[in-house]
Amino acid sequence: MQEAGIQMAGIQTAGAQTASKSEFGNASLIFTATLIWGTAFVAQSLGANHLAAFSFTAVRNLIGFLFLIPVTLLFRARGISARPERENRPDNVFIPGRRGQRALVTKRELISGSILGVIVFVASNVQQLGIAGTTTAKAGFFTAMYVIFVPVLGIFLGKRVRKMIWGCVLLSVLGLYLLSIKGGHLSLNVSDGLELVSGLCFAVHIMYVGHRSSYCDGAVFAMIQFAVSSALSFVFALALEHPRIEDIGLAIFPLLYAGVLSSGVAFTLQIIGQRGMNPTLASILMCFESVISAVAGWFFLHQALSAIEILGCAVLFTAILLATLFGE
Repeated sequence: MQEAGIQMAGIQTAGAQTASKSEFGNASLIFTATLIWGTAFVAQSLGANHLAAFSFTAVRNLIGFLFLIPVTLLFRARGISARPERENRPDNVFIPGRRGQRALVTKRELISGSILGVIVFVASNVQQLGIAGTTTAKAGFFTAMYVIFVPVLGIFLGKRVRKMIWGCVLLSVLGLYLLSIKGGHLSLNVSDGLELVSGLCFAVHIMYVGHRSSYCDGAVFAMIQFAVSSALSFVFALALEHPRIEDIGLAIFPLLYAGVLSSGVAFTLQIIGQRGMNPTLASILMCFESVISAVAGWFFLHQALSAIEILGCAVLFTAILLATLFGE
C-alpha cells in the first residue's frame, strides 16, 4: 500500500512537472508573439509613409499566407499537427491528405478560418488607418484595450462582469484622457478613435480564437484567415487606393517584418499558445504589447512622450493589468 502511494505520488509529481513545462512552453509562445506585435507597430508606422492602409494590409497578409504554406507542409511532412484526431473524421474533411495522413484542411477549419479572416480584415485595416495619424505608443495602448473589452463583451454571451472590471473601465477612461491632453485641452483625434475600434475588433478576434482553436490546426487556421483578409483588402485597395509597385518596393522591409513575423509567425504562435493555456496568463502576457510598442516607438522612431502622456500610459497599463488579473 505504501509502495502504491509512493508510485501514485511520483505519477502526480511527474504530471505536475509536465503540466508546468507545457504551461511554460505556451507562455513562451505567447510572449514571443507579444514581442513581435509590439515592435510591429514601428514597421506599420514606417509602412504607412509609402502605402495606404488597405494596400499595406493586403500585401502583409499575402506575405503571411505565403509564408505559412511551406510551414504547414513541413509540419505535415514530419507528422506534426495541432488538430485533434476527432476532427479528421470523413464528414469534416474539405481537402484530404495522403492515405494514412491527416486531412490538409477540414470544413470546420475552412469556415472558422474564413470568419476569422473577416475579423482580421476589419481589425488590421482599422488599426493601419489609425496608425498613420498617431504615435506607436498610443496605437499600442489603445489596441491593448482588448484586454478590457473581452470581459465586457462577455456580457453578450451571458457571462457576469465583476465589479473590478467596471473599475478598470473607469481607470482606462482616465488613462485615455491623460494620453489625449494637448496643451491643456482634450484632443482625442480620429486616428486615436480608430485604434480604440481596432482594440474592440481584436477583442472579438481573441474570443473567437479561444472558442475555435481547440478544433483546428493552428498553422492552417492562421493561413486561411490571412488568405481571406488579404483577398478582401486587395479588393478595397484596388477600388480605393490604386497601389503602385514602386510604393510596395519602398515599403518592402516593413511589409516583410509585418508579413512574415507579425502575421505569419506571431498569429500562429497565439493560436497554438492559447490552446490549453490559462486565459488570464495569456492576456497578461499579450497586454505587454502596449509597453513594447511605446519603447519601440521611442527607440526606433524617437517618438518622445510628455510627462502627462507617460502618466496616462501608466494608468492605462494598470487598468489593463488589473483587468487581466481579476477579470475572470
